[in-house]
Amino acid sequence: MAFDFTGYMKTIAEKLKEIKHSDTAKEKKFFRISSVMNLDEMLPTFTTSGSPCLMVEDNDVGRYQEADGSQSYLDNQSYSFVILKHCAQLDASDREQIKKDCKAMMKKIISKFKKDKYYDQTHPGEVRTGMRDFDIASVFYQSLGPVGDNYYGILVQFSMLEPANKDLVFNPLDWIDG
Repeated sequence: MAFDFTGYMKTIAEKLKEIKHSDTAKEKKFFRISSVMNLDEMLPTFTTSGSPCLMVEDNDVGRYQEADGSQSYLDNQSYSFVILKHCAQLDASDREQIKKDCKAMMKKIISKFKKDKYYDQTHPGEVRTGMRDFDIASVFYQSLGPVGDNYYGILVQFSMLEPANKDLVFNPLDWIDG
């Protein structure tokens, strides 16, 4: 079963007290984006978007790698999300506080990742969260802004390192003259 990153992050947006996204609310606080440079779902509603808001990049990005030269392969899957908060125009102290607030929310989300990873690893055969393969050492973050109607925040990227040997089995029946 593939990891449902968008669904997982939507639940985080709904349950994190600072965000409290609801599909029925007037101000949307959760968005899917194609990339950080293409905030397609959010752009039409920037003036009515909630603050803070959470965006997830819904593109597949990854690479295969060999683990320790052992012919054991990993699917190194990359994921990104953005936390943005509206800022007063030309207010440097507000901008700095917003960056600190977004970084604090990022830490809460990463701590949830760690908690869910631990749960998935300690309950073999049960996949509750999909975070079993979360790689804390891969977390990268960077401040963003201004975006749209003066939003500032943080971009967060991380990897999931999933064993890939079962997915990379050569089957001669897939080939003409195998």
